[in-house]
Amino acid sequence: MNNVDDNKLTELLSNYNSGFTEGFSNRVISKLNSDAKSTSGNESDFYSIFKWIALTGVAAILILLITTYVSQGEFNADAFYGLTNYYPNESIIATLTY
Repeated sequence: MNNVDDNKLTELLSNYNSGFTEGFSNRVISKLNSDAKSTSGNESDFYSIFKWIALTGVAAILILLITTYVSQGEFNADAFYGLTNYYPNESIIATLTY
């Protein structure tokens, strides 16, 4: 049963002519050129989106610095790790155990 279907399919496809219509390559090239021109205006959209993401990141860093300074009272590595209220020996132990 399957062999008969394959032969029929082979016979139908043998008459198929796969060719391109006239002017196909010109239409493709013109479409590519028009798409390239339309995407060049989107660069400003990318930069404006990037600007807002970068500004949000800078604002988050500033909030982190302000929060660290208010809660710890200073800016150093121990303040960022939360080790400013430990005695010298405790900071070493705390750093090694985390």
